[in-house]
Amino acid sequence: MNNSQVLEYVNGIKAEINSGNTSSALNMALSTESPDFGHFYSLECDFCQQIVKLAYEFNIIEQFLRYSMKCFSKNLVKYLPKSYFSEWRKSFYNLLVDPKLNDSEYPSIPVVPNYEPFINIKYKFNKETFYADEPITISFSFDSYISEPMQEISIKILLASENNPNEEIFVLENVDFQPLGRLTKTITIDPHPRASKLQIKEIFFIMDKFIFKYPQKNNPSVEIEPYESYVDVQIDQPPKGIVDIPIPIKIKYKSGTSFDYNLIFVWSFKESSRDFQISSSPTMKTQVNPSIEIKAPNTEYEKIIYITAKNQISTIMEFDFRVSKSNNPTKFKKFIDICALLPFKNSIKIYNSFRNKIDGNLTTNEEYKVWAKFKYLLPWKCSIESVLIHPIKEQGESFQIGEFNSTFPISIEQKEKFAGNFSMIFDNPLEDKMIGFIDISYKIENLDFPDLLHFSLMLPKATVVSREIEVKTDFPLQTSQYIETEFSIEITSHAKTPLDLFMLVGESKNFFIKGPNLLPISLLPGEEEIIEFSFYAINHGLLYFPKIFIAENIGQRCVWEIEPSLFVSN
Repeated sequence: MNNSQVLEYVNGIKAEINSGNTSSALNMALSTESPDFGHFYSLECDFCQQIVKLAYEFNIIEQFLRYSMKCFSKNLVKYLPKSYFSEWRKSFYNLLVDPKLNDSEYPSIPVVPNYEPFINIKYKFNKETFYADEPITISFSFDSYISEPMQEISIKILLASENNPNEEIFVLENVDFQPLGRLTKTITIDPHPRASKLQIKEIFFIMDKFIFKYPQKNNPSVEIEPYESYVDVQIDQPPKGIVDIPIPIKIKYKSGTSFDYNLIFVWSFKESSRDFQISSSPTMKTQVNPSIEIKAPNTEYEKIIYITAKNQISTIMEFDFRVSKSNNPTKFKKFIDICALLPFKNSIKIYNSFRNKIDGNLTTNEEYKVWAKFKYLLPWKCSIESVLIHPIKEQGESFQIGEFNSTFPISIEQKEKFAGNFSMIFDNPLEDKMIGFIDISYKIENLDFPDLLHFSLMLPKATVVSREIEVKTDFPLQTSQYIETEFSIEITSHAKTPLDLFMLVGESKNFFIKGPNLLPISLLPGEEEIIEFSFYAINHGLLYFPKIFIAENIGQRCVWEIEPSLFVSN
């Protein structure tokens, strides 16, 4: 059926119901296969409501359940009347609940594929691997689709392992959902010492004694590895860190009755280890000795290592421990979450002396202004103490970078911005050169971090070419409408060979420009040429003059450009 045929079909069923011919309406609804509504969710919801009404009247339980679940699925539920759920639940109870049956005697109801009703269920094992004597944790979140309260709802899961294929565990029991509300829950399951794999087999939504069985598409599972656990190692979960700031990781170990052995460990990351620097001191880049010497029984030991993230990252750090002891080696693992937040996001733009933004190559002997904007990203109040520019020069390179112009300290909060600028001049050509980095010194209101923090970011790489021409202009900053205004452009060649150039002047509806818009220019080494212009402003206000640029005649490489602005009074 096409859309118009589907609409005619649904309206025909409704007409039969409204005229009292419910038997005829039921035959129409069930005599043909349910039409494909595509993304016409409102019409599909209307259709399903009519089937639910008819199925209830004629006591057809299977169709009542099937089309009820469709009504309460994610895409259709928003088109239901406001109090539809509470009225439907009364019908559901009256039609299906049998007081003669015990709760365990009610059959489970498979959910219609792709029409999971009532709530969206998300869950995951909190780690990829658990160990034989370690409790297993699973996190859940439940988001209600229903815009009315849902009361006395229970949710349970069915776990499967080698020794127990049907282990039922309740996640929620007789809880109430607020309209469109969310509930979260983390459950802890006893260790499974004789299993190698644990899997979530099924998940059930229980309402009014009836169990709705939700399909499991991926059947999430977790590996279980055995180990001998006479040792007691704890690693404190560190708080969220910051890029470039060392994060302390505390390894705590309590020896048993045995001693005179070493606790050896190695670490790895779910992400690339190149994103981290690990040392034994927060201020020194010293290598870590991955061993704890156990010299006495029943004694607590502690070792701290420091992890510095080079980029924003959230990952899992895995520790592999090995207890070296004569005739009794033991191996086991520990996991912690590592999270490092980026403190600042930056935007850097370079402008020439004519206030034009430069995206390509720079030239020698021209002063550039660099504007740097920073957005603060951390959740704590911050004070910017200083911003320093550190040039990176190699032998034979000559360039100057000025100080960062701003007023310090700057108080700032999350998502707020601050900005400043500095100048730079290059004396000789450079190719794809890393010219320096910016160091931001800042303080935050968080006792977990030192008083003064630093964040560094590299300046963009620069390619600097020899300046072939020097251009000066007396372009006006303001004029009046319909008044002839004059300006000139003075071009001086610094090239060692003759230059064959052309100047192109753009067009604009805001200005009438006297003279040609394309002008050839030929210059000998050291020669100057002055080009006179005049124009009339047609409109008024702050206007941008058409772009003027000078390019090589061969290859048409642009060597200079300007797009000035001026204020035009009327």
